[in-house]
Amino acid sequence: TPHAATVTVNKVEGGNSLVVASVTYDGADALTITNAYDAKGTAELKVQKSFGDQAWPGSRTFDFELSATGENTPKPASAKIEGVNDSTARSFGQISYKLSDLTKTDAADGLKYDDFTYAVREVVPQDTKGVAYDKADHTITVRVKDAGDGTLAVSYAPAEGDSSWQVVTSEGRAVACTATI
Repeated sequence: TPHAATVTVNKVEGGNSLVVASVTYDGADALTITNAYDAKGTAELKVQKSFGDQAWPGSRTFDFELSATGENTPKPASAKIEGVNDSTARSFGQISYKLSDLTKTDAADGLKYDDFTYAVREVVPQDTKGVAYDKADHTITVRVKDAGDGTLAVSYAPAEGDSSWQVVTSEGRAVACTATI
């Protein structure tokens, strides 16, 4: 933002010298400049349905839901993926994070960070004939940390003690749920 500085100069009586009489900044005696820092980042969580080496069950489709476990956890635009009819990875959409979402400070470097936990689950329909559905919630923790350069670094991991989000086996049918950021 540009600021106006007004300098009033007086000529010294009887000489050729000038003396600064006053300086004002935007009409005030002092100028305060406040720098603002912000950082942003995104994550993208995906899910993939697979039957391993078995054939896809006809025209059957599958639905998935993503829920955030914390009240202030940023969410994607859509928390549902519906109509999955092949083993292509599908995205819940981007999740946007901003510096103000981060509530913890790293003692080692003084940068802000936070962990956000999400649960992915397969929606089990009333008609389950011929298909074994996975009924578990699979947690993914997204760590978001200020990189110190105006961006937020994003990484993910299964929640502590839960590696089941990688491959879930139900009645001999592998259901792969993969999170990708």
